Amino acid sequence: MSVASCLAEIRALKLDLARLDPRAGMPVLPPPGATPAAFLAVERKLGRALPAAYRELLELHDGFPQLYQGASLLSTSQLVRGSFVDVARMMIDLGEPGPIGASRRRPALVPFGIDSTAETIFAFDCGAPTGEPGILLWMNEIGVRLDGFAAFLDFVIEMLQADVEERRRFFEPGLQRRVADPWGMALGRSRAGHAPGAHAA
Repeated sequence: MSVASCLAEIRALKLDLARLDPRAGMPVLPPPGATPAAFLAVERKLGRALPAAYRELLELHDGFPQLYQGASLLSTSQLVRGSFVDVARMMIDLGEPGPIGASRRRPALVPFGIDSTAETIFAFDCGAPTGEPGILLWMNEIGVRLDGFAAFLDFVIEMLQADVEERRRFFEPGLQRRVADPWGMALGRSRAGHAPGAHAA
């Protein structure tokens, strides 16, 4: 699935969530894409070429508000400034020693998404010297590692799909009853419309 298709799916799922539970709020329109100069600046920050999927996203949108769990994807300017590097390093405990001789100017973790309380953080793990950086998701003190940015988008879609199903079960109990109890037994009725154990006259 292309990045554009993934983003369209994410928007559709977030609209479903807003319809089921208006408290979740409507999706916010993301900004237009980044400039070529911004791509180069981000590559210098990462110390390598941009992952293809992440570059495709930046070509479409320079940041993405409220992508998942209240966390927004950072703009290229925020990423290049390292606005949240210190916060990410303080909040995330990888439990791993850093590489010997690693440059202090290029921390292994480069956050590209965060929420307002720093409870949810998305970061590139640039510990490996070459290749596409892995992704670290930090949500409520639980870490999840993913192979790359495309896998990250797939993960977000899966989580949003689970959220939609959970909201449907909570806010549409009639639908849940029809699925879980198709013959109406929870209402004390049999398939023939009689109480269990009763017989037609």
